[in-house]
Amino acid sequence: LATPTMSSGNVAAEGGVAGEASTWSNVGGTAAVEPVGATAFWIAGLRAEETRRHGVIEDPYAEELLAGGEAHYEQFQRNAKPGLAGRVMLLVLHIVFSVRAFFLDLLALRPQRALCSIARNTARLPFWNTGELVLVEHVRRTKYMDTVVLEALGAGSEHANEAQQRDGDQRTAATVCSQVVAIGAGLDTRAFRLPLPSSTLFIEVDHPAVFAHKEPVMRAHKPTCSRHVLALEYDKVASWPKHAVDEAGFDGSKPTVFVLEGLLMYLTDAEQDELFASIARVAAPGSVVVADTFIFPVQTMEREGMRLNSVSNERVRELCKNMHPPATITDLVACSSDRLEYGRGALPNNWEHWEHFSCARYFFTLRLT
Repeated sequence: LATPTMSSGNVAAEGGVAGEASTWSNVGGTAAVEPVGATAFWIAGLRAEETRRHGVIEDPYAEELLAGGEAHYEQFQRNAKPGLAGRVMLLVLHIVFSVRAFFLDLLALRPQRALCSIARNTARLPFWNTGELVLVEHVRRTKYMDTVVLEALGAGSEHANEAQQRDGDQRTAATVCSQVVAIGAGLDTRAFRLPLPSSTLFIEVDHPAVFAHKEPVMRAHKPTCSRHVLALEYDKVASWPKHAVDEAGFDGSKPTVFVLEGLLMYLTDAEQDELFASIARVAAPGSVVVADTFIFPVQTMEREGMRLNSVSNERVRELCKNMHPPATITDLVACSSDRLEYGRGALPNNWEHWEHFSCARYFFTLRLT
């Protein structure tokens, strides 16, 4: 397997959407590096915790990557747990929406589902008074994106058959993806923990500070494919296609999986347009884009010193339409969907009522034609 290569991002930016580099204002600048780095530790901590506790996802490297960032994760855990007033509110809302769901099922003449709903919602009660909801959301996101990546790469007949049955997808060998580009990769370890075909080219794009922490840890481990990292300053991110071609061997004639995990909510509409246009410009037909985002009650909100941007379903469709050539939405699913099985035991299988009074996370997959 190829040894990971690391690019410093010092090459002059070229090939941006408007022919020049641009700055991602929400994550750019010295002041923003620390909070963005903190979110990477948060996710590593959640994956490490899930690996220890339930094994719905297995990331044996998360614990090592968390080293040095424990303070960030502990702060995150404190912030994720509501105070007394918040706990009371969540408990009341949980009861209200549980009762509502029960009677809706009865009115729809589904008594068995109504009884199961009461049992399931009763089992959920402990989760409302802890930070478990955050763990649930991120585990579901990780599992969903893992599955999309494996299906797109044709990594195992089981995944390929599931994709074809669900989407009616008659893919041929020519449209099976052979490259992965993770933009805003953070401390993700898919190139190490997933059973990817050894011929896969896996490119990770993120800030140099992220890789300065990540690479010393991961050098002790061998990726399952050919892995390259592009360490780009935030004002160079718009030129990632040039760096990918020149320094990582990216081939625009081959279908690619583009992973945008935990990224879009930090970008303005203009920055999102720029990102999707850059993908469309270099992606071969049959390429796949998988991403997640939130729908907030308001267009933007502040959290942990960062502005988060709401991205509605309509906005996703607009992004698809504005890509040249346009992309097709092949999957769009709320984090609460019953299709996203979380795990075993009393762990929650859906959170429909959560969407009624808080931000809703959802995932989507696009295919370029």
